[in-house]
Amino acid sequence: MAPGLCPDWEDWDPENGLENATEAMKLGEEWLDVPQLLRPEEMNNPKIDDMSMMTYLSQFPKCKCKPNAPLRPKSNAKKVRAYGPGLEDGNLVSQPTSFTVETFGAGSGKVEATIIAPDGNPLPFTQKANKDRNKTHSVEYTPMLPGTYTISVSFNGMVIPKSPFSVNVQNVTVNAGKCSATGPGIQPTGVFLNEPTYFEIHTAGAGASVPTVKLLDPNNQVIPVELQSNGKGLYRVEYTATISGTYQVEVLFGGNHIPGSVFNVSVAHAFNPNAAHAYGRGLQPKGLRVRENCEFYVDAKEAGQSELKVQIIAPGGLDEPAFITDNKDGTFTVNYSPTKPGRYILNVTYGRKPIQKSPFTVNIGPQATGPHAQIKAFGPGLERGVAGKPATFTVEMNGAIGQLGFSVEGPSQAEIKCKDNGDGSCEVTYFPKVPGQYFVHVTCDEEDIDKSPFSPNIVPDAGGFDATKVKAFGPGLEKNGIEINMPVEFTIDTRGAGTPPPSYTSAAGLPFGGPGGPGGPGAPGGQWPGGPGQRPGVPLDLVNAQALPLDLDSAQVLQVALVPQEALQSKSFQ
Repeated sequence: MAPGLCPDWEDWDPENGLENATEAMKLGEEWLDVPQLLRPEEMNNPKIDDMSMMTYLSQFPKCKCKPNAPLRPKSNAKKVRAYGPGLEDGNLVSQPTSFTVETFGAGSGKVEATIIAPDGNPLPFTQKANKDRNKTHSVEYTPMLPGTYTISVSFNGMVIPKSPFSVNVQNVTVNAGKCSATGPGIQPTGVFLNEPTYFEIHTAGAGASVPTVKLLDPNNQVIPVELQSNGKGLYRVEYTATISGTYQVEVLFGGNHIPGSVFNVSVAHAFNPNAAHAYGRGLQPKGLRVRENCEFYVDAKEAGQSELKVQIIAPGGLDEPAFITDNKDGTFTVNYSPTKPGRYILNVTYGRKPIQKSPFTVNIGPQATGPHAQIKAFGPGLERGVAGKPATFTVEMNGAIGQLGFSVEGPSQAEIKCKDNGDGSCEVTYFPKVPGQYFVHVTCDEEDIDKSPFSPNIVPDAGGFDATKVKAFGPGLEKNGIEINMPVEFTIDTRGAGTPPPSYTSAAGLPFGGPGGPGGPGAPGGQWPGGPGQRPGVPLDLVNAQALPLDLDSAQVLQVALVPQEALQSKSFQ
């Protein structure tokens, strides 16, 4: 009729007759519409009237089970068995162990387990139902104390045979100092990006334990490793690094670091000299001069780890010294100072192999002399710029006579415009289209002026700022009327231009600055009034200038005061 209402009736204890009768009669009345013509106490009484019993039982053959009745399949906890090392004596402290619960033939039901440690507290464990033929469940735990553990297992709330289990766990003495690790995967160098590597852990004679390995990448993220036991205390660990940088390999045994742990492993690209490239002003074919500091850079971030060598062959075949600085980030800075004019050959090798475009040819000119040496070029457009935005600088002749010329080399063509200021100076604007390293040549009568070519770095347009909307005004920017040793000032208003603060440069070479410029944060004596990120309250003390925010709420209007200390034909500030 409805066996699912009492699927476990065969497991009921006959000694609990009244309780059993009460449960059965209640279910019959609630879900089969069989009224309780007898009380459970009468049903459980051996002297009950036979006619009354027959009358009550005669209702069942005609009854029907109501919809949504709580029918349950029959289950039998007696057919469940548990086995495995986790239920046996001989387990060790800190060593993971496990056991299996098999429910095949026991019907449907829920497997539940509890593990009580020797101190009386529950011990955490993991339980997983396996999708196998025997309908098994895997239970894994790690004992942390020596002593007797009590493990109880039930099925559908019924205790299975032999439960609870008593498991004796022994303390273990391990000596991590007797372990060792060898292999390329823990060497300081020699591990390459996206290439599998390995190392081995030797634990023979160190005690009964299993090593644990933790691998952290340069971003301090845990990287998975594969640990395999090869027997007799030998373990093999494999991993693959996916980003370049320094990894940390922690190897523990019995909870303690083995000798040498933590291992620092530098992961780099596989050696490929063709992936190294050089750039910078010191490689320009023309414009550099004798005794000038010539500088260039070598980027070997994706070329692997090797040795950089630079040979500079001067006119006459003699070698000029090259000074190489390892920047510790996969790049190098190279400086040299040519001693005589002429054609120089620069051989740049990485791992004894030429890098891209090596050798380089550089024509060194003589030192600038005469009126041409007085021509000066200055301004932000010779130092930096933004792609898609105009970059501007100023050229002052300072009495020299000749034909000025301008050219811009770089990742894109750049339109050049020149405006004669009518006072022996001109304002030059060029328009770089894409980011990258550019070289700006300023020539007089087809000869580069001093410091030319200039090497501004053009960055991508981050948006939200337009330098053309910055306003600067005041007596300190007038062409005439400025006296030496007398204070003068001007104002910079950036309220309509966006967020970046201004920087300050002067043609006179005055050592004054602002945020991000000479004398600004990071330079001696310079910082925002009140400290970075605080409300400005006092003037910014500089060597020769002060910048005082006039709009204290936004700090976007600054008044700059300076004291010129030398007389010039013209004084220009940008």
